[in-house]
Amino acid sequence: MNEAIQMLTPPPTDWLILGAGISGLVAGSFLLKAGQTIQILEKSKGVGGRLATRRISLAEDPKQVITFNHGLRFIELRQPETFQILNEILDPFTLQGWTRSILRKSGEPESQRISPSPGINSLPKALPAARDVQKNRLIAKICYDSSQKLWQAMTSEGIHYSARQILCSFPIPQTVEILKNSPIEFETPLPSEIIQSQYQPTLVVLIVLRGSRNGGRSGHSLDASSNHSLVIAPQDETQDSSTHLLCLTLYLSPESSERLLSESESVILHYAIGQIKNLNPTEITQFQVHRWRYAQPKLSLKAPFLALPAKNAPQSSPLYLIGDYFGSSQLSPLERAIQSGHEVARNFMTHLPKKNQ
Repeated sequence: MNEAIQMLTPPPTDWLILGAGISGLVAGSFLLKAGQTIQILEKSKGVGGRLATRRISLAEDPKQVITFNHGLRFIELRQPETFQILNEILDPFTLQGWTRSILRKSGEPESQRISPSPGINSLPKALPAARDVQKNRLIAKICYDSSQKLWQAMTSEGIHYSARQILCSFPIPQTVEILKNSPIEFETPLPSEIIQSQYQPTLVVLIVLRGSRNGGRSGHSLDASSNHSLVIAPQDETQDSSTHLLCLTLYLSPESSERLLSESESVILHYAIGQIKNLNPTEITQFQVHRWRYAQPKLSLKAPFLALPAKNAPQSSPLYLIGDYFGSSQLSPLERAIQSGHEVARNFMTHLPKKNQ
């Protein structure tokens, strides 16, 4: 019995990081750089959050695989500081191998777009902290054990993880739900901006199309019937001239996504293709629907992170909240997430306590 319990209780680390989205991975990478030990717990089977790549084998030729970026469409950085943050923790050879382009839009500051290869998910996977992720770990509750002076996170499988410090990078509504089920009493009540936080959902439909019988690729004439209904993003197109396949990612608008979020995949597909001109539904050979319930926050807090001291924990060991909910509204959610992860690590390293203190 004791041996079984020990197997379900990994040794403590310096940090527990809840969530392997970009903010948690950036924070973890800087903490590793400072000599801290970390453990990242992620509920899904991959890392990166909305920096997501899906590879789909074609039904008629399973050896042929199509790569879809189905979370964010691209990585666009408007502030040089954000790129510098990534530059400090990414292997220079990896970064140099990716395509970078400078964008100049009228009336807007210059920005740069990074295209990781082979897919957008290559960025989070390349961060040093990605090696310390335990996947498929659904967090049920967290607490502070004052007798051991450790934060603890318990998974739904009954595994207990512990560390001296803890930070949570989940979307705020998910964090609030976990805290409701956790035996934690904070020094002050949770701010109303945290409790009432709202996020925009996004529905994404991945489609493989076959061209028309006359040999043309009908997808080249596809267009959204309304600029506000969805965005059509072409993905990797097969080079097999005999199959004439075209692969598209359809991003429904926040309004449509919110309305259809709980509908079946067939209903969502029917709506999406109904918004596209010159599309014959019979040309669709494969499709997938992905639901991002917390695609991006409707508002953001100006502070780059939030520290919540617990009553039975030292002031130097609060629960940190990070992610795209924190930071200037002038930044994109992706840049807020990157800068939030960097700032919480930098803040801690500025007052880095000695180990075993």
